[in-house]
Amino acid sequence: KKRALAASTPVASVVQTPSASGAGGSSTTTTVAGVPTGWQPEAYIKAANAEIWDNFGYSVAISGDTVAVGTPEEWSKQRTISNGASASPDNSGQGYGAVYVYRNASRVFDPAVWVESAAIDSITFRWHANLGNTSQVKVAPASLGKASAAQNCDGGTILSPGTTSYTYSGLSAGSRYGFRFCGWDGSIANGGMPLWAETSAQDFSQGTDGWSLINNQNGILDRNKTYMNGSADKMLGPIGKLESISKTFALDGTPAVISFDLLVLESWDGEKFKIFGTNAAWQQVLILSEAFQHATASKSLSGIQNGFAWSISTPANNSFVYPHTSFFPTLSHTSHRFKISITTPAGLSSLNLEMTSELDQVITDEAWGIDNFSLAR
Repeated sequence: KKRALAASTPVASVVQTPSASGAGGSSTTTTVAGVPTGWQPEAYIKAANAEIWDNFGYSVAISGDTVAVGTPEEWSKQRTISNGASASPDNSGQGYGAVYVYRNASRVFDPAVWVESAAIDSITFRWHANLGNTSQVKVAPASLGKASAAQNCDGGTILSPGTTSYTYSGLSAGSRYGFRFCGWDGSIANGGMPLWAETSAQDFSQGTDGWSLINNQNGILDRNKTYMNGSADKMLGPIGKLESISKTFALDGTPAVISFDLLVLESWDGEKFKIFGTNAAWQQVLILSEAFQHATASKSLSGIQNGFAWSISTPANNSFVYPHTSFFPTLSHTSHRFKISITTPAGLSSLNLEMTSELDQVITDEAWGIDNFSLAR
């Protein structure tokens, strides 16, 4: 009925060898050119309407749990896509060819996982493949900053059948996390390595993001203001004389890198900006103390204080005009933005960060704020 295609070189051979027990059974070893021996047969796939010379398997494509098998010599008059296990027995269409699609719903395969989006406190992953049943598949975060994630996703979240995305919430802003996606046999997505992703930095667009104002001197509760004319960008601030802001962060013992923009607003004339942190004994220690001038638009400094390494740099386009508000009804000076980075010492399980200044004039004359805060472990 159908012609045979020319023979091609086999890519694998299967041989039967006596079982180790000598009980008359046999085991199968597959040898593939360039691939180590030891492969074992797992499933037998055959077309439901198989016939001689169809050349089933002439081409094969595999993605996750789905296999597409090309059969160029299959005869059929069927022109539509069918779903299910049946296939047309009609042989009146000569050499039309067909593609058979198989999906293994009983096993979990390693899907290709990617980061779909990252917010301040969450990361959303997405993948194509089906992940199996509820007792088999889990996602678990890696230990922050460590080289590997929790083996076998211990303590992970079980995913529902057919799930193709997952959002991990309750994360710290501007932080780096690693995740594993584990199947029923402990298999790991993303080539066996944790998938790393970072949350967005705290840009204070929706509020103060958990920071506390200490020693409010002005009776002002709203410290989440815009800070540039013609822009909707918001800061944590303005903060005035005798005032501080603080927040506590959970760490994992490895050094963390803290980064943020310091906004020096209006008429600073040599006052110092200060940062304090806590050491392993939960004692407050000085990290940084640096003077700023409204007339000085550029800084490039670095140092180490109490085990904390710090640096100050000047980003591009760092000078701006603070908007006319009740804080600054008249403007006399240009404001400036500086980038501050801090690397914590090893061995800290938590860190209380406090920022303050030595400003000595009213908040309507000089103040400061921060923006784009991140903590990467």
